[in-house]
Amino acid sequence: MEILLVWAQLIFAGIIIFIAAHHLVSSVDIISQELNLGQTFVGVLLLATATSLPELGTGATSILLVNEPELAAGDVFGSNMFNLLLIGACDFFWRGLPIMHTVERSTVILGLFSLVAILITSTIISVESFSTYEFSLFGLMISPFSIFIILFFIYAMYSVYKSDRNEDSVNNESVKVSRRLVFAINKYLIAAIVTFAAASLLSYSGDNLSILMNWNKGFVGTQFLAIATSLPEAATVIMAMYKMKTDLAVSNLFGSNLFNTCVVLFGDDLFLTKSSFWGHINNIHIFSCLMAILSTLIIISFAQSRGTVLVKLFGGKWLFPILIIGYISAAILIFRG
Repeated sequence: MEILLVWAQLIFAGIIIFIAAHHLVSSVDIISQELNLGQTFVGVLLLATATSLPELGTGATSILLVNEPELAAGDVFGSNMFNLLLIGACDFFWRGLPIMHTVERSTVILGLFSLVAILITSTIISVESFSTYEFSLFGLMISPFSIFIILFFIYAMYSVYKSDRNEDSVNNESVKVSRRLVFAINKYLIAAIVTFAAASLLSYSGDNLSILMNWNKGFVGTQFLAIATSLPEAATVIMAMYKMKTDLAVSNLFGSNLFNTCVVLFGDDLFLTKSSFWGHINNIHIFSCLMAILSTLIIISFAQSRGTVLVKLFGGKWLFPILIIGYISAAILIFRG
């Protein structure tokens, strides 16, 4: 009976997140139009930030309330892999050319930044397993690596913004504060708060599930919590694809991976005030990072191989099955670990 209640909580929280994501997407679309922002930059700054709030909320509650940093780490790395799987799903159901052939150069650049961020993270995990050096920032114990990744995120955001502007995807008309913009911003904030609250319930349910089922906490984080907290990304992708905005769909997923890896993990380190967050991460997640890096490389290679033998051999509908194999392999290894 207790297990059924936990599953009910997971399902309920997932449904709330999915509903909130619908309102996030609609409000972000209005904000981007009113502010004359490019789709790739919007995909990172607004959509990716909003849809990654469950990961941030899960990280906060996993550390502050249930004292399980491993759940927070597993959620981030699992969400990254699931987001890449969603790109494969978009390609599979997209008619015509492979979906990566329809995106702008700035979206590919965003994907490269997310790849580098994950590579940096895997290196940090490896180094932290041998070193526990920490220093205080405003009275908080935080790893210098966390400072580095947040600075990298700022640099990546600026680079994507400049790339978007260079592609002339935006105009230079003056921005006027309209009632439509104010309403969209308020709607965005309310939906974001609801999403964050639902993520708190996910954290409690995930921790209880791992105890009742006697499962590895890293596995629960990378599978159940990761999939549930990636529901906003899934909802965003569905709506973007329905509106034929492939750039918005792919940039949201790449942007979410960049946000998760840099901002969410930085926040997790801040939440764990007594020690460095990185020292609590199981080395098994290095494999999760490597699988995410490999998947990102495969996806980007499709964008850079138009009309070549690679597309003829592996293009079309082959991207999704390749990513599924990688995702399942990582899940099995983490479960056994």
